[in-house]
Amino acid sequence: DDQGRFHLMNIPPLEQQLVVAGLPPSHYVKEVRHAGHAYLDRLVVLKLNAPSPDLEIVVDDKAAVLSGTVTDGGGAVRQPRLALASWPLNALDPYRSILTTVGDDSGRFQFPGLAPGDYRVLAVPEGKEAKLEETAVLLRLLADAEQVTLHEKAARILNLPLRRP
Repeated sequence: DDQGRFHLMNIPPLEQQLVVAGLPPSHYVKEVRHAGHAYLDRLVVLKLNAPSPDLEIVVDDKAAVLSGTVTDGGGAVRQPRLALASWPLNALDPYRSILTTVGDDSGRFQFPGLAPGDYRVLAVPEGKEAKLEETAVLLRLLADAEQVTLHEKAARILNLPLRRP
C-alpha cells in the first residue's frame, strides 16, 4: 500500500522467492527481518509458525555504484558478460550472491543500487557466459577476480581485464 506494507496469504511451505524490484538506482535492500532475525544476504528462511511472522524489508538510500570498461590487450571489449559477487559467497547457494550484466559495444558496464560491502567482479567474452553456470569454473574465476570494497554512496570506476574461462 502507500505506506509500504504488503500482505501475503496462503503461502505453501515450499521454497519461495520474493523479489524487490523497481527501486531507484540510489536505493538498495539493506536488510530483511523475519521472526526476530536480520538477514543480510539474499536467503531468508520463512518460519510460518513463528510468534511474529512479519517480514520486514529495510530499504536504504545510500547505494553504491560500480562501473567501468572491460578491456583486452589495451582495447575495449564489445558486449562483455560480467558477474559481480557479494563476498563472501552465500554458503548454501553461491549463485544467490551473483549479479550479472552485459557491457555495451564499447565495453562499458554499470552495476547500480549496490549495498555497501565487499565484492568480486569479473568479465568474460560474449558467448562464454554459459561457463559461469558451471560452479567449479565460477568459483575458480572468482577466487582471483578483481576485489572491490564499496562504501555508502560510493561511485567506483574500474578498468577491468577480460577473463577467459
